[in-house]
Amino acid sequence: MFENLKITSAAASDRLEVNLQWKWKYIPGGPTPSCEVFCCTIPENQLLRDSVFSQEEIIRWVVANKGIDIASPETQRENLRAFYRNPMNRSSCRLNRYTLNSGGNDVSVQRLEYPLTDIDKIFFLCIYGEKSFETRVFAIDTKETCIPYDFAGGRKFLGMFGGGRKMISFHDSGNRRRVLISRYQNEEVYSILPGGDTYYLDDSVSQEDIVRVVYLSSLIGN
Repeated sequence: MFENLKITSAAASDRLEVNLQWKWKYIPGGPTPSCEVFCCTIPENQLLRDSVFSQEEIIRWVVANKGIDIASPETQRENLRAFYRNPMNRSSCRLNRYTLNSGGNDVSVQRLEYPLTDIDKIFFLCIYGEKSFETRVFAIDTKETCIPYDFAGGRKFLGMFGGGRKMISFHDSGNRRRVLISRYQNEEVYSILPGGDTYYLDDSVSQEDIVRVVYLSSLIGN
C-alpha cells in the first residue's frame, strides 16, 4: 500500500519527464508493499473533438472510448493489465511494478521518460496496490504561463497609421493547440485557435481585450 502520492512533470531539452513520489505504508512483520503504475497518453485533439476538458470528464471519456473500466474495485486492476497486454495499445501505454526494497527508504521516487513528441498529449495515470487505487489526469508542465504574440492591424488614424485586418501572430513551434483568452463585458472568454502561425481577429476586438494566450494542454484536466 502507499499514500501521499505526488506527481510533477517537466520538459527537458531532449525528453519529457514525469516524476512520481509516494510513501509506502508498511506494517512490521507484514507483507512487502508493492504497487503498479499504469500510464496512457491521449492526443489532446481527441479530447478537444469531444469537448472534454475536466478531470472527471476525461476519466469518463477514457472509460467510454478506450474501454478501460476502472469503476469496479474487483476488476479495475485486471482491466488495466489486459488493456496494456493488447499489442495495439503498447505504443501509448506503460505498466511498471514497484516494490519496497528490503531496508529501503519508505519514500519511493520514480521517473517516467517520454519523447518530446508527446508534448501535446494528456496523461491518464493509475497507481494501485493491494488496498490503494488513485487516478490522475495531467499535462506536462512546461512552465509557460502564456505564449508571446504580435498584434497588428486595425483602423487607420487620420489616414496615416495602422490599417489592414487585425491579427495576432506567433513564433512558437505551432505543434500545440493554443487558446486565446479575451475579455468581454468583464468576463473571460476562451477561444480555441486553429493551427498555423497567424489568426485574424474580429474588427471589434482591441489589443486591450486580449488577456493572454495559453496552450490548450495547460487547461485540460484543471
